[in-house]
Amino acid sequence: MVEQNMVYYKSVRLINGKPKKVVVDETGKIINNNPSREDLRCVERYHSKRQKYTDEQLLEFLIQYEKENGRAPARDYFNNDPRYPSAGAYVLHFGCWQRALKLAGLDVDSMIRKGIIETTNQKARYFELCIIKLNKEYIDLSGENCNNPFDGICSKGKIYDAKSSKLYDGYYYVFSTENIYREEIEYYYFGAFSSDWTKLEYVWRVPGEMVDKDCFIIGLTKNWEHNIENMKEFEITDKFKGMDISKI
Repeated sequence: MVEQNMVYYKSVRLINGKPKKVVVDETGKIINNNPSREDLRCVERYHSKRQKYTDEQLLEFLIQYEKENGRAPARDYFNNDPRYPSAGAYVLHFGCWQRALKLAGLDVDSMIRKGIIETTNQKARYFELCIIKLNKEYIDLSGENCNNPFDGICSKGKIYDAKSSKLYDGYYYVFSTENIYREEIEYYYFGAFSSDWTKLEYVWRVPGEMVDKDCFIIGLTKNWEHNIENMKEFEITDKFKGMDISKI
């Protein structure tokens, strides 16, 4: 039986293996798993009148989530948890979810700088930040949208992608270049890290036409098709020497 004083929320849940809009109560329990459009509009109208947040309050919810869960929230977490404002509220206030995370200091870039994130995946973003630091006129595409097929645009309008690899088995690097839009990439930046990801050993800037496979391997010895000797014409390692991520 529906209680008159209970507050209800719109959420998205898996019903029979498919995402579906449902109505839940304050505890997250599904009250109506097949709501009509009018049911959903009623919930939306209720909350649009009832809940008015300031920018500061919305950002505090993000920080609270990170403290409680040890990670920054994704949009879906807030859409599916009635304890928090919907992701739509953040879009209305800040323009996009990523900008809200950045203002709260919980975006990937901020967390890398603070040393909160230290994983293989984020080493790729570390390298992208180094490129932007070195070339301030470049347009950073992946910083605005992590799903962008390209990482940035050079000062002359050329599209580039940045790839990172640690040293494998002591003698080669593997850069994943799988991309359905690969033909549109005009330059690649390849950042080669030590095997424990603590040091950026080599950097190459390679023309896009050289990359025609889903991975690009650079070896330390001459028995590799691409190795540190025959790649010297593309090497720009010296430009990245001594770069401090905390000052990026």
